[in-house]
Amino acid sequence: MRITLIGRDLPGSTCRPGPDGEIYQDIHVAVGPLDRMVGAVAGDAASARWDVDVEPKALADGTLDWRGRLVSGRRGDRYLYLNWLAAGPAGELRMFRRGKVMLSDLDPGLAAGAAALRCTIGLTDAKGNPSCARFRAHEALWESAEAR
Repeated sequence: MRITLIGRDLPGSTCRPGPDGEIYQDIHVAVGPLDRMVGAVAGDAASARWDVDVEPKALADGTLDWRGRLVSGRRGDRYLYLNWLAAGPAGELRMFRRGKVMLSDLDPGLAAGAAALRCTIGLTDAKGNPSCARFRAHEALWESAEAR
């Protein structure tokens, strides 16, 4: 199954989310675990999009388990990482914040038989900084990709 993540309302190219007011510049967002991140998108882009291949597995209790190269977490708590990166002293991108798009919260009825799903999430928090929470099913718009 393919999951298309659509990020909207990106926070811009600089932010100041830390408790000590540190400034992060040239920020980007990418999907996946730190050792397998893909698709870095500039923080001032109009939107972000990632296509992630996953394998849902129906369990005996009616829930789904999720597998895939970019899927993280333990059974019952699977997710896709969204990593916020900023330019370091040598221009390299370093992670400073991350969020989790929760797969385990997804309604199994929506995923059943679907070849593709689309998840749209806002990437800026109430303070204007990069979102870094757990994006639960009620905080994301999940829909069958065949719906459009």
